This record gives sequence, structure tokens and C-alpha cells, in this order.
Amino acid sequence: MRSPLTIEGLARAQHVAGKTDDATASYEAFLKMRSRSDGWEPQQYWLAAHVNLAKLYLASREEEKVRQVLQEFLTL
Repeated sequence: MRSPLTIEGLARAQHVAGKTDDATASYEAFLKMRSRSDGWEPQQYWLAAHVNLAKLYLASREEEKVRQVLQEFLTL
């Protein structure tokens, strides 16, 4: 089963391993799980994932995506 905690852990592992495309996809999937993340354990990781995803977008020079994910984070 794909739970928020397993997806977030996978994203971090992929990021550390240098698999940036896979990490980006995993963070994107994790952030789409908002209803399954609010109000319980993965909430802290869900918030931090916005910053981590923005860093990945920045490294791949996707400035508009950086703005979008950080704006969502700031809106929260």
C-alpha cells in the first residue's frame, strides 16, 4: 500500500541517491495526498516536501514550478 509516509521516505531516499527525476515524481505524488496527510504524522513531512520539491525544481531550472510550489507552501 502506498501511504503518505512511505512515499515521502521514498522521495527522500531518491533525492539522496541523486535520482532527481524519481524524487521529483515522488514528492509530487506525496503532495497530491494532502487529504491523507493533514492532521496526522506525515503533516510535518508534507509541509517540508514543498521546500524539497522547490529545490529540485530550482536545480532543474524550472522557475515557474518553483514559484508555484512555494506559493502553495506560503498560502498554507
